Amino acid sequence: MEQTLVLNAERQLSLLVNTYLASDDQVHNEVKIVIDTITTNNLLCFKNSEKVPDSVYKKYEIALHKWVSRVNSLIVSRVQSARLVGVLLLKQTAEQSWTLFLEHSAKWCQHLVGILNKSELDQTHIVAIASLKSFLSRIADSSELQRDVALTLVPKINQALLLLGDKSPALIKHILDGLRFTSSYYPVQFRPSLGKATTLSIRYLNGYTFDSDPSTTIEASEFLASLCQVGGKQAMADRWYENVILCLGTIIQSLDRLSESVENSGNPGYLPCFDVLPDLGDSAKSFPTLANVIGSMTCLLASLLKTPFTQPVNIPVELIVYIVRRISSLNEASEIVPGRDRTEFQLLLLAAGKLHTCALKIVLVLVTCLRNHIIPYIPVICDSVLLIHANSSNSTATRVATYKVISVLVEVYGLSLASLLPNSFYVSLLKDSVVQKSGESQSDEAKSSGNTGSRKQRSDRRSKATGSTPNMISAGSLLNRLVVSDLSLEATRSINSIMKASPACVPPQTRIAFDRQYISNALLLKTITTCSLNAEIETSVPIHTAILNYLLLAVQSPFAQYKALLPHILDICASGLYNPSSSIRQLCLEILAVCRTIVHPPLPCYQLNKEPHQELENDEYNPSTGISTENLINDSPKRKEDFTNGDESSYSVSKKPKIRDEINSINSSFDGAINKGGDEDNHEVQSHHDGVELKMEAEKDLGAKKPDLGNNDQSIPSLFTKSSIGITSHNEGSNDDDEEAIPDIVSDASDSEMDEE
Repeated sequence: MEQTLVLNAERQLSLLVNTYLASDDQVHNEVKIVIDTITTNNLLCFKNSEKVPDSVYKKYEIALHKWVSRVNSLIVSRVQSARLVGVLLLKQTAEQSWTLFLEHSAKWCQHLVGILNKSELDQTHIVAIASLKSFLSRIADSSELQRDVALTLVPKINQALLLLGDKSPALIKHILDGLRFTSSYYPVQFRPSLGKATTLSIRYLNGYTFDSDPSTTIEASEFLASLCQVGGKQAMADRWYENVILCLGTIIQSLDRLSESVENSGNPGYLPCFDVLPDLGDSAKSFPTLANVIGSMTCLLASLLKTPFTQPVNIPVELIVYIVRRISSLNEASEIVPGRDRTEFQLLLLAAGKLHTCALKIVLVLVTCLRNHIIPYIPVICDSVLLIHANSSNSTATRVATYKVISVLVEVYGLSLASLLPNSFYVSLLKDSVVQKSGESQSDEAKSSGNTGSRKQRSDRRSKATGSTPNMISAGSLLNRLVVSDLSLEATRSINSIMKASPACVPPQTRIAFDRQYISNALLLKTITTCSLNAEIETSVPIHTAILNYLLLAVQSPFAQYKALLPHILDICASGLYNPSSSIRQLCLEILAVCRTIVHPPLPCYQLNKEPHQELENDEYNPSTGISTENLINDSPKRKEDFTNGDESSYSVSKKPKIRDEINSINSSFDGAINKGGDEDNHEVQSHHDGVELKMEAEKDLGAKKPDLGNNDQSIPSLFTKSSIGITSHNEGSNDDDEEAIPDIVSDASDSEMDEE
């Protein structure tokens, strides 16, 4: 089997070389099929083994040699497109065959460095940089290749990339990516190029590329932050701290130039900065550039704070918080310096939105990277964010960023930060979370009411012409009322974060308003989902998910209006089970599971008595009757009436340790006393099972003597005293009537005992 595969690989390689790679001018048209063939069939990865005859493997080696020779000739070809194809095939060959890479790695790296030094197509340079990164990563796994190839070629590669950065600014992102790769894998060999690499990265942080190409600014920031780990004469921590101070100093000096027309307080003094500030001149030209410089330095500060370190570093948190506080104070209410031109102040207000976004980004990076280390500054940071939010009523992007930052702050710091939010913030949050446009005015409704008939006729004709139904038309009108914007989505997510962290911090009236609004929004989305197309439903999935999350949090948090919300939530989630989106269906199932525990609360655990034949205590639960023996009399209205003949104040039950033992002793004593009395006393005992009542009447002759019963003489009346069975009378005025009304628990207990048997 393996022999067949090797033979097929040899034939296919020969066919590719002789057919598709024969002409330098036409090779770029056939490069796709060549790469697909060698990657799909793995034509370059076969090795010599015992299962393959030597003659067969020699033929395969000859085909490989022809392949490598043809690829090398394409790299040095005079045709630019052929050189591009050669670099692509070289990269695929090195990735598929480790044996060929070990044999030709030094030569191939030299070819790629030569291509970087030449004037080539931009695509050729990009592929060459990617190939060098792949080669260097494979060389790092072999100590032999590091000694023979990396030590000599890495400085040349860095030098070629730096020269290419000066010649081709359009390739700066790929060049910086390649330099960052070599600095992280080979920091020792990168140190001679450290100064030039720093200058190259700072060149793209001057603000001119911040608006036109933000990705280049981010790449330059990350590359400059990674250079702190290269080392050199300074320690890594010292180099990092120096770059942070230079970054903060650049921001402060830019703010000083921007706010010359505004009175400032608390200036920290002079700080060094990068050489990226524009020359002072016309304010209309310099102010936008200064704002872009602040934006670029914000990206650099974020990259520096996110740089991992194995040793502790000093972070100037107070200086960073000062910058955030100063930017947040720039608004229309700022005091203008007397004598300054008001035009500069107006230009400053135009750049305030971008500056506020930079401040919010700094806060977000601080919270993400430092967390508990900035807890003492949380009140100041929260006030700054709220001040930016209050002054950005006309900037939707700034308000969206504000809600994102507040959501992160609440998720990280919980109740301590939610308690700092004022009621005015909840009011604006309620306003921005609306996803339904306002309806028509009363005057418009009055005008439209007169044309109801004509509108109906037109709608009927339109439905007949288009084949639509009235439900589809109403769905379209409802869809026009729905506003799926980033502002409403982030506002909903922000209130969800607050409700999850601390629902008690939301004012009661505001909570009621939120509940009503989101119930109405959910009902609107329910109607749209049932009547709209799938494409229209997909656009509402994020806001629908956010609203359902709020309803889930509203169900889980207790509130006075809780019962009023539950029926609506059940209806909304029941219809949400048929939503096309799987995430919404899953969320509706979770909400219904929570609601089910509220509508049908689970009963406590029912534990049976382990020894059912043991004597029950007076406060023990009886499984056969379902009530406790303590409440055997109190829980039965009929027993209560039989005991007292309707008088509830004539009895009370006192607890005894063993009721059944006492009942048995009463029965035995009573039977003994009757038997000893003989025929001299006529005792009539009437037992009424329904009323649980026992009477005893003794008819005595007027002239007869009382029989002598010995010690049992006093036992008969003592047995029927109320205290003997735990019943005490509160009406001591009557004797005979009370004695007749005294119930006998003996008969009832005996009957219940027989029933159990």
